[in-house]
Amino acid sequence: MENPPGVSGWRAYQDEVARLFRGLGCSAEADVSLQGTTASHLVDLWVGFKDLGLDERWVVECKDYQDSVPKGKVLALKALVEDVGADRGILVTQADLQADAIEAAQTGNVTLVMCEALAELVEADVLEIRAYRLEAALAGLLERALNLAQRFQGPGGRTDLPGGMAMPYAAVMLDLMTLEQALDTAKREAFPISLASGVAEDMGQFIAAVEPRVVEIGAWLRSVEAERPEAPLP
Repeated sequence: MENPPGVSGWRAYQDEVARLFRGLGCSAEADVSLQGTTASHLVDLWVGFKDLGLDERWVVECKDYQDSVPKGKVLALKALVEDVGADRGILVTQADLQADAIEAAQTGNVTLVMCEALAELVEADVLEIRAYRLEAALAGLLERALNLAQRFQGPGGRTDLPGGMAMPYAAVMLDLMTLEQALDTAKREAFPISLASGVAEDMGQFIAAVEPRVVEIGAWLRSVEAERPEAPLP
C-alpha cells in the first residue's frame, strides 16, 4: 500500500470507503497485514461478508490521487489478490483511469470504480453473489433430498423415512421446489414476490427472507441423513 500525499486527507477518504462497506453489511478492517504465498502485504481495507456459511474476501485499495491511476497499479493489485487468495480486488479512486488500466482490469478479478459509484456497484455485486450462492444451495439441498428418498426406499419403491419423517420430508421437497421457482422469478426482477414469511419487494428482501429457511432445511436434512431425526419442522 502506498499512501498518497496528504495523509490526513487520504485517511478520511479511506474511512469513508470503510463506512460505506460496513453500511452494506460487510466487515471492513483498515491497514491489515496479509500473509500471501510469496510475501506479506499491507492493504488499505480487508473487506468480507459471510453468506450461507461461505466467506467472501476482497482487497480494497483507496487511491485519493490527483493524477489518473496507471496500469501498473492495477497489475500490482491483481498480483496481490492472487497472492493472498482473495476473491476479488477493488480499486476505489477519485481520479480518472488510464485506458490501459481499464483494459488490464477487464482481464481479471479486479474492479476499478469511482468513489461516488462504489455504493451502487458493491450493493449490486453482493446481491449477485448471494443470489448465486442461494441458487447453488437450493440445488444442492434438492439433490440431497432426492438421494435421501433413494436411501430409505423400501419394497415397491416406497420411501420409508425413520421416525415418522415422511410428512416433514414432503414439506421440505415442496419448499425446495417452490423456492427454486421463486428465485427464478426474483432473478427476472418480477417483484413483488409472495413468500410464506411475507412479501419481498426486491432481491435483498427476497434473499433475507429465504436464507433462514434454507439453513433450516439443511440442518434437518443432516439430522435425517445421520439417522438421528430431530423434531419435524413446523
